[in-house]
Amino acid sequence: MDGPSGDHGIRVCSVAEVLTTITVTMLPKKGKGRPEEKTLRTALYRWAFNGQKREEDPAHDILAALEWADANSPPVGVLADLETMRNLLDACARTLDDKPAAGTYLARRRQVLSNVLKYAVTKKRLVSIPLNDPELNWERPSDMETDHEIDPRCVGGPELV
Repeated sequence: MDGPSGDHGIRVCSVAEVLTTITVTMLPKKGKGRPEEKTLRTALYRWAFNGQKREEDPAHDILAALEWADANSPPVGVLADLETMRNLLDACARTLDDKPAAGTYLARRRQVLSNVLKYAVTKKRLVSIPLNDPELNWERPSDMETDHEIDPRCVGGPELV
């Protein structure tokens, strides 16, 4: 990701990217005044969740997208709903072009989501972390499964061993 050099810059971008995915997933898919997907994602990623990406003055469409998102965002309490949580995990398991995400990508996104939920619990907006609920019963999509076969070319032969 482009951003400040070092791990901190990458982490900020990662968190902003995940928060954008979560927010877009929770917002209505259509409706009066809904901005285009690209504009909405840009507004959230560069303005709402990432101070390092902000430009001096946001364009009118960015301001309109942020206002629309604010007006149409559900309350934090909906995160306690297990169906909502499954939808968020499904979104985290896919890339922007709707392809299955790599396992490490999903793990990073899930960790950010977990941290958001922990924060909501500490602020008393949620009673518990829904990811820990045994009734959640979410498994990553099967098209994300990795191949656990060992490539014989990667294993040393008898002379090497």
